[in-house]
Parts: sequence; C-alpha cells; structure tokens
Amino acid sequence: MAATPTVKVEVASLDPGDGTLISVSILMPVFNRQGLVRDAVASALAQTHPEFELIIVDDGSTPPLERAALGEGAGDSRIKVIRQENAGSSAARNTAMKLATGNYVLFLDSDDLLTPDALRVLCEGSRGGEIDAVVGNWTNFTNNVETAPTRPSMPYRDTLANTIEGGWSTGSAILRRGLEEEMSPIWMPWEVAEYYMKAMRRPTSTVVHVDHHVVSMRQDSPDRLTDLYSHFDPIKAGLFWRTMKASFPLDDERRSAFDRHLFRFAFSAFHSGLRREAEEIVAAIDVDRLPQYHWYRFFSPAWFVRWGGVGVGLPLQAAVHGMKKRLLGKGNQDRE
Repeated sequence: MAATPTVKVEVASLDPGDGTLISVSILMPVFNRQGLVRDAVASALAQTHPEFELIIVDDGSTPPLERAALGEGAGDSRIKVIRQENAGSSAARNTAMKLATGNYVLFLDSDDLLTPDALRVLCEGSRGGEIDAVVGNWTNFTNNVETAPTRPSMPYRDTLANTIEGGWSTGSAILRRGLEEEMSPIWMPWEVAEYYMKAMRRPTSTVVHVDHHVVSMRQDSPDRLTDLYSHFDPIKAGLFWRTMKASFPLDDERRSAFDRHLFRFAFSAFHSGLRREAEEIVAAIDVDRLPQYHWYRFFSPAWFVRWGGVGVGLPLQAAVHGMKKRLLGKGNQDRE
C-alpha cells in the first residue's frame, strides 16, 4: 500500500502585508426560505472578522424576499439583495460571483450558520491572501441535535485530489477570487463540488486546512438538494463523477480520489436496487490500481469488487452490509 502523505498547515496573520484586512464575499442563494434566511444572515453579522460583504440572490422566491426579512441585517450596507427569475441555485451563485468584490468568496446556504470566528480563522489560514483555498470543519444539526465537527480528509499532496477526497461542505471553505469557474446547473446537487474541483485544477493551486468549526449545516430543512437518500439520482451521480474524472489530467493521487468517490456512488446505486447503473459507475474505476490506494482495505467494498468482479463483488458486499446492519440493530435492541 502506498504511503499516505500529509498536508502541512500553517496559519498566517490577518494582515496581508499592506495594513488592510482580507475581505470575503459571502454568496447566498435563496429560494422560498424566508423563515430561515434571517438566522443565516445573523450568523454572518456576528462575525468577529469585519471585512465582508453578503450577496444574497433571491432566485425567484414567491413571495419575493424583502429586506425586512433579514432582521438586523435589513439596514446593513454590507448586505446586497439581488432578485432574479428562478433559474436554480447554480445560476444564483453564478450571479453572486459576478458581483463579488472580496479577496475570497465563501458559499453559504440560506439554512446554514457560520460560527462567529469562521471568517477570522479562515482568513488567518490564507497566509495573507497567498493561499488559494482554506477549508475548516463543519457540523450537521437539527433542531435538537448537532454532530461533532467533521474534519475534511486531506491525505494527498495534490490539491485537486484533496478537494475531491475531502467532500468539502458548502460554507466550510473560502476560495481566492480569480479562480472562479461558472457552475453548471445540470449537476445539481453537486454544483459546489464542481466549482471546488474546477478552481483547484491548476498544478500550482494551494489549499490548507484550519482545525476549527466554521459552519453548521441544517439537516431538517424542506427540499434539501444535497440529501442523497431522498434525492439520489445514481445515473446523474455516476455521470457527474465519470465526467469530472475524464476532465482532468490524472496521476495516482487524482485517480485514487476519483475512484473512491465513484465507489461510494456505485454502492449507493446498488443498495437502491439499481444494479445496471452501479455497474456503469464501477466501469469508470481503475480496478487494477486499487491496492495502491490508501483507502483500500480487506473486506472493504473495493476489496469485494477487486477479487469478486462486479457481478459477484457488488452482491456479496451488499449481503455483508445487510448482515452488519442486522447485527448492529439486534445489538441495539438487546441494550434497550
């Protein structure tokens, strides 16, 4: 198994060298979430780092989003509200990017919350504006429960591979303005993943991690596009990751990162009863290279496919997965 390289993270001063603070453009698409956007705006206004603007694009909400719905932010000059005809969250983010003036951009969903020190610690990680992307930790929450912070996985030297492998949460990263690529609405709900990957595709791109909780992601909002259980489309998911893999020059690190994601969606498709779609996703994986990857393990899903082939490996892994679920479920019942 190949050795896993580490990513060295350094933290720089907020001062970029000319006496001015790093500025951030927070970009927020909104569609019919008037009841939640006030809290998201309040989390932006609570930032200990003052140099930011918040660009809200109302993507055809009915009724339209009014400034009065922003609570304390209604009269704040740092907040801009733009209205457009409904075109989807990708188009709304593209509109916001064209208006951004900050050194960095940060995507914030209208139902999520920044922690008060989020911008400060992310800007500190930028080393005075030299780093292309800075990513922090995130949590998931409902009205009653919040998870422990998730740290992005960054096991590679290659920045693009880390972007793919890390599965960065929307709102967890700032990206230096000037890297922008327009998002394609056909890939929803992976438009932010597409943006991160495109922005990090240059060999000289740099990315660091700051070990700090920067955003809390709400999990009980209606119509969550990123809910892979209720909105999962394995055909679109497989096409997205196969297309992305084919779009970049590949070395071992990038192959490893793409293949791991492809496996995740292949088994999601198979467990949803979509065997043909799962086999199509697996076909894009470099199966012969699997033993070289740091995530390849004995009795892992990749191991079953490697040694049993698609026809045997997928059903066998599904059977083992089902057995584990039943055993875990019985164990929980025994403890009740």
